[in-house]
This record gives sequence, C-alpha cells and structure tokens, in this order.
Amino acid sequence: LGVVAVSVANNHSRDLGDAAYAAMVVRLREAGLQVLEHGQPQRVGPLRVTAWTDLDNNPVPRRVLLRLPLQPTEPPDLAFMHWGREFVTTPGQRERALADSLRSAGVPMIVGAHPHRASPRSELLGGLDALRVYSLGNFVFDQRAPRASGAVLQISQFEQGTRALRLIPLPDVFELGRGAAPQR
Repeated sequence: LGVVAVSVANNHSRDLGDAAYAAMVVRLREAGLQVLEHGQPQRVGPLRVTAWTDLDNNPVPRRVLLRLPLQPTEPPDLAFMHWGREFVTTPGQRERALADSLRSAGVPMIVGAHPHRASPRSELLGGLDALRVYSLGNFVFDQRAPRASGAVLQISQFEQGTRALRLIPLPDVFELGRGAAPQR
C-alpha cells in the first residue's frame, strides 16, 4: 500500500501498558516503518510531520492532554492530530482552538483522525494560511459503513515548494477485505 509511517499518538496505543507499547514501536520499526510518537517531529519524505493526541485512555481516561496555545518550537509542515468526538465529521470548539493555535504557529497542514468518520472536505483556515482536514476517519477498522467511513489525503509537493492536496474518499476497506477472503 506504500505506507511508510504510522502514528502511535492515539488514545489506544498504551491500552496494554508501557511494555507492550515499547514492543509495538520496536516491531513497527523492524518492519521498516517510521513511528510517529506524540510530539516528536520527524521527516516523512519531503515533509516535517509531528503527531499529537488530545485524547487518552490510560491509565485513567482524560479528555485534554494538550495545552493551548500549542506552539511547536519548529512548526512542522503537517500536524497529524488524534482528536475529536467519535462519529462526528465536523470539528468542535476544542479542535477549532487547537487548529487555530497551530495555524498561528505557522503550521500549514492540519490533519486529524479519531472520529471513525471522514470529513466531507478540507477547509482553508485564515485565508490561505493553512488547510485543515478534521478527520480522515478509518483506514482499516472493523466498523461498517455508514456509521464509519474513511479517506486518504494525497499530498503532492513540487520542486518550487508548492503543494497540491486531494481528499480521496475510501470504500469500507475492512468489508472489502472480508469479501475477498477465501470462502470456507
């Protein structure tokens, strides 16, 4: 599928404890994947990417982990945010405030996940300063449409530094995989 990086900045990555989290990170790296951990900037191809989560389930559920204003020391090209309410395709007040903070800090692309449903479109913030995709929804997950949906954000970067972005809706990949499985 061409996957080169995976974010572990999410509310389930530590569900089985710190030792299991560490083992998962090692296995992902051994598989040749870049691992995007919470707040740790990395270069993924031509882009500087930082993943953050604003949700947590471990050890006691907490809703807010990030402090506003969110001011990265070196603004990434893309902030990958694990945020928002499940099954809601538009940002709430909290996500709008985080996106505004990131835009003010100079982050041009803000892309989210967690709600299990994909946003219907991308949105420009502050004129042409930044682009936000609130949720990419599910890539592969055992939830069925129409409750869940997914999308991929294609980013093309050109030599002169400009970018073109396209939000591509996905079919229910989990269901497609189940249908493609051999019949027994």
